Amino acid sequence: MEANTTPHRWIILKFGDTYKVLGSWSGGYADGDSWQLNSGIERVEEDGDFWLFHGFSGSVYQCRKTGYGTTGYSSMILNTWMEQDQSIEIMPSDFDPMTLNKGD
Repeated sequence: MEANTTPHRWIILKFGDTYKVLGSWSGGYADGDSWQLNSGIERVEEDGDFWLFHGFSGSVYQCRKTGYGTTGYSSMILNTWMEQDQSIEIMPSDFDPMTLNKGD
């Protein structure tokens, strides 16, 4: 399956037993910044300088390995979520996404 979403910045969040990608894009003057949360990580592939996160909905997030982090806008969104739900966990930048593949 070809990747269909390539965020500028991204992080992995843990919601209970589910891991999700929070992708964010830095917009220009006309666009503004944006963010998107995937449906949950079903499996992960490594492809050169990228991680490919396959979501439960069929989406694929193609995330540059050096792009781990948030934009100012997605950081504000994340802070709001974490104030409302203290159980959300941000995975550290040295977290190995390949460990999310079950049974490999």
